[in-house]
Amino acid sequence: HRRMLALQLAQLRRDTALAWQAIDDRSISVRGSAAKLLGRHAEAIPVELLDRLDAASLSVLFAQVVKQGRAEIAEVLVEGLTARERLAEAAYLLPVCKVEHIAAKLDAVAWPERIWVRLAKVQPTLLNPRIEGLFAANPGRADLVWRRFEPSVWARLAQREPAQVAAWLDRHADADSLPPNLSAALTQLARWSPTWLVAALSTRVAWVVQHGLQDDAPGRGLDR
Repeated sequence: HRRMLALQLAQLRRDTALAWQAIDDRSISVRGSAAKLLGRHAEAIPVELLDRLDAASLSVLFAQVVKQGRAEIAEVLVEGLTARERLAEAAYLLPVCKVEHIAAKLDAVAWPERIWVRLAKVQPTLLNPRIEGLFAANPGRADLVWRRFEPSVWARLAQREPAQVAAWLDRHADADSLPPNLSAALTQLARWSPTWLVAALSTRVAWVVQHGLQDDAPGRGLDR
């Protein structure tokens, strides 16, 4: 209890010295509190911490780095995690990094699919040229691009970049149908421009009758 109280006081003072002393404490609660303080306020976090801190405490630290938008800290940790092939953890932190760092890392490793959902939420403009490039590289096979990203990615993009998603549909969707992976995005596009959506569906009436339209459920989990 005394150690926890000391860390709570250190949190108020942003005193990371005590947190560094407590980060190897035998108590997981104390380690978690120390990790929270370091994630918020440490001037630097050495990559060696990735090897000695337990998963639960690291998760707390990462969450604070993301919440506070600490790009420089995130970049160091991403480098350390990718070097250790811990890509799921790195994918959580990567969208917090500076745009230049993200762009340099996107093709450097085989990221798990969750990275695209995270980027569509946090850095959607980074995906635009990538998707444009995929359409250009697959003439006549736009279906490959629509299937490349899961529905939640398209839904996020339709929320953040609706005009861009609508433009892709205008240029690359079949004239009599819509890509199945885009069904969840229609709610977001309807909020952006009901007129555009009505026009898009008016030429695809048979497809709408056969497949129906999803209700608001896909959009409920998206941040406003």
